[in-house]
Order: sequence, then structure tokens, then C-alpha cells
Amino acid sequence: MQLNKASAALDKIAISNPLARIGAENPVLTHFKNYSDGKAAIEDFLVFLRGVERNTRSETTDHAAFTYSVSHTDTDKRRVKDVRREIVVTQIFNMWERSGRKLRYTTDPITSERRGELVEFVNDVVIYLTEPATSIDTDTIKKDLDDFKKYQASKNM
Repeated sequence: MQLNKASAALDKIAISNPLARIGAENPVLTHFKNYSDGKAAIEDFLVFLRGVERNTRSETTDHAAFTYSVSHTDTDKRRVKDVRREIVVTQIFNMWERSGRKLRYTTDPITSERRGELVEFVNDVVIYLTEPATSIDTDTIKKDLDDFKKYQASKNM
């Protein structure tokens, strides 16, 4: 609600280009575009959170069941698998894919640490959702992504 009020207020503000005399692009337009993109991302994220809360997406629960039954070589050595994590990361992967982005990560050649926009986004969401704020090990994200891709491949067979 406050985000919509702020957006409406920004629409009413007209700011001239302070850099026009030197022929530079108006930084206000760039900042406004970044703001609009951020607002759209927040709205998408709120839809994502509602989906996680309801936990009604059969695709998500099917994937969690698939991962639970298939994954024997995972890095998660706990006796009880954290199905909640799998549900959350599955939602994130689905949202990421629906937004037209590729499900991928990179591996640092020196430290072998997993990196990339997707890995960072997963941890940003998880930090936001957990109390106290906690991140997921990057190898666990890699395992979850590999399991998700296996599940997607099994659906297409």
C-alpha cells in the first residue's frame, strides 16, 4: 500500500535534467526506471511469498517428493531432510525460470565456491524469510538446482 502511494507521488514529480547542458542522459529517468524495476520485483516477490504460504502448488510438492525419493548423493548429511527448504528453493527456481532467466551458477576456479545471480538471489530470499537470518550453503543450492533440473527432465519424458 505504501509502495503504491510512493509510486503515485513520484509520478506527480517532474524534475528537469541537471546534466542537460553537457548532453548527458537524465539521471532521474535512470533512477525512476530502477525504482520501477525494483517495485515490479517486490510485487513478484510478494506473489511468491503468498504461494509459499499457501503451499498449494502441486508442482512444488511433487518436486519435493521427487527430491526426497531420488536424492541419495546429496551434501545434506542430516537424518531428516529439510523439505521446507526444498519447497522454498523450488518456488524460487520456478519464479526465476518463469521470468525468462536461465537456471545456472558459476564456480570460482580458485575457491570452487558457487556463485552467480541465481545463487545470490536464493540466499537473499532465504535470509529474508528466516528468523534469525540464515543463508544456504552454496553447495546445497547447487544440489537443489541439480535435483530441480532432474525433476524437470523427468516431467518431460
